[in-house]
Amino acid sequence: MQLLSERELQLIHALQIAPRVPWSQAADILDAHPAVLSQRWEKLRSQGIAWIAAQPMGKLRQQVMCFTELACPPQQHAELSASLVSMPEVFSIDLLSKNSKLGLTITGQNMSEMVYGTFDRLAALPGVQSLNSSFAVQMHLSARDWRLGALDRAQIAELSAINTAQTRTDASIVLREEHRPILALLQQDGRCSAADVSRALGMPPASARRQLHKVLHSETVTLRCDMAQGYSGYPVTVQWFAKLPANAHEQAARTLAATPNMRMVCSVTGAANLMIAMWLASVNDVLDAEKLLQEAVPGIELSESTLLLRSAKRLGWVVGADTRTDGRHIAPLIPIR
Repeated sequence: MQLLSERELQLIHALQIAPRVPWSQAADILDAHPAVLSQRWEKLRSQGIAWIAAQPMGKLRQQVMCFTELACPPQQHAELSASLVSMPEVFSIDLLSKNSKLGLTITGQNMSEMVYGTFDRLAALPGVQSLNSSFAVQMHLSARDWRLGALDRAQIAELSAINTAQTRTDASIVLREEHRPILALLQQDGRCSAADVSRALGMPPASARRQLHKVLHSETVTLRCDMAQGYSGYPVTVQWFAKLPANAHEQAARTLAATPNMRMVCSVTGAANLMIAMWLASVNDVLDAEKLLQEAVPGIELSESTLLLRSAKRLGWVVGADTRTDGRHIAPLIPIR
């Protein structure tokens, strides 16, 4: 697998901080010509190495999310994964090292929709033997907060200031059904321009600019830049279920947020009430990571660890064996509130 250049890593890091930074402003910060940055990003995006997409803004109380272990015969993994990929509510699909189960991240608008809809459809799939779910209670830290670490402090500060100015929201903005096609375009390409909206939807340019601005500044969506894990330098994902008193979760999350390559800290239901995920450079780093977690959060009990061996879908993006996306994004439509 070809490693990315330092320039490419810097560009991805910049877009993690400010997903819609104008190329003219990014050029000054990254010391590159705007046209070069634009071409570099289009190459990364077209090759499925990096992408930017809109996701719903809001807390878990406005939706339901769970982490489900699906047991099935190993010989049916491929067939089942193909069926699961086509289900929008199945946000991520991973082969787990533990008992060769499939690990699913599932989203829903409410508990009834998930239990009587999604779970029933999953149970009816050929080969499914059992479903074991832990429901997300509070997402303290998500992969949206993960950064590559390719930029210096001054560059990060400049990009953060730009992003703050670009992402100010207006609670008075009300989106309607007419905005749904723009939301769909942003789910596929979070950097789509007013010109792109105009061309795709046959909308007058002035209307496209006005409506896109309204969507981006509503309290409906947030933008996220992510990349193919195999090109990040950290090809191994390890996931832990841990036990910690409920009143210690928020402080633990604040502490763990400073840990390099932390991808998720989430309070969940069950005896093991905290779920943690990290990207690592090697399986040999797992023990060191566990020591780091235990030193950072006194009293934490790491009850179970699992490696994510292979992904078929990540955060709605269909991915292949080399972790790149093929460009398909199959996820629920962003709700209009």
